[in-house]
Amino acid sequence: MVGMSLVLCLVSYLDRVVISFAIAPIQAEFGVSNTGFGLAMSLVALGTLSTNGVAGILLDRFGARVIWTLSLGLWSAAMIGLGLVEVWALFLARRVVLGVGEGGELPGDEPVDRGLGAAAHRLEGRCHLSPRRPRRPAARGAGAQRRDRA
Repeated sequence: MVGMSLVLCLVSYLDRVVISFAIAPIQAEFGVSNTGFGLAMSLVALGTLSTNGVAGILLDRFGARVIWTLSLGLWSAAMIGLGLVEVWALFLARRVVLGVGEGGELPGDEPVDRGLGAAAHRLEGRCHLSPRRPRRPAARGAGAQRRDRA
């Protein structure tokens, strides 16, 4: 499960890396301004945010493997579609679909992160990867004294 989480994170961020190199060619191809391209980038976030809540419910019901597989399939289909698009409106629509595919991934990372965090806690004594707060030492009573070991 940890390996699948790593692959999903890398694939998800692949779009952000690749698109940064493709801004100028995409703008030239479709004749859009920086504002229009900013809209295309924002639509990914809109798709992601619109899916996160539903994805959390689906992850609880069907599990991370099923939802991650569906999300990755949708994300991959959107990426292939983006490479074949010839109309700006369709490009924008497929950016939303790309975000919807990413939206199923993000809530599913938490159980894996918690598992990684628990392992890190056992190995290091505190948890860096978990979204949960690290355990605090037990409170000491007013009359209790600290015992230092030499």
